[in-house]
Amino acid sequence: RQRLERLPRDASDDAALTSLPMVRSRASKQYVFSRLPSILCFHLGRRYFNSRTGHMSKLRQHVVFPLTLGMAQFTAYGGACGGVVSLDPPAASSAEAPAAQPFRYTLSSVVVHHGSSDAGHYTMFRKLRECGESWVHVSDEHVQPASVEQVLSAQAYMLFYSAAA
Repeated sequence: RQRLERLPRDASDDAALTSLPMVRSRASKQYVFSRLPSILCFHLGRRYFNSRTGHMSKLRQHVVFPLTLGMAQFTAYGGACGGVVSLDPPAASSAEAPAAQPFRYTLSSVVVHHGSSDAGHYTMFRKLRECGESWVHVSDEHVQPASVEQVLSAQAYMLFYSAAA
């Protein structure tokens, strides 16, 4: 094992750093998964500080989300240890069937918050795999059938995706 030691700071180091020209450039940051979980949960922040009112407010814009989600472009090492690191999204191919794509997830639940940023009620859309992939809307003890259109038009607060079999 090699031991790392802190070198003493030199005033000339600081002078060299401050003499570098300031360059403005675009930068981006991307997180990638080395291993994907069996369930992905996305929490959509729907609160912001409203400087006009001085209070927290709720964002009410609709967020578009898919029924199926391909995570291959967000994996390093091909999603498991030992592969090649690629941060480029795979080329789209119309001939490739969705089921054949690796790292595919399907929407299983959507949590919706009804109310203001300070108070409200949570309900959920849940896919019932046992009943032919049908959806239900759950609010406390009330369970009602729901359409895919209702699910996709909901103001999602949390999204749960399950790994496709």
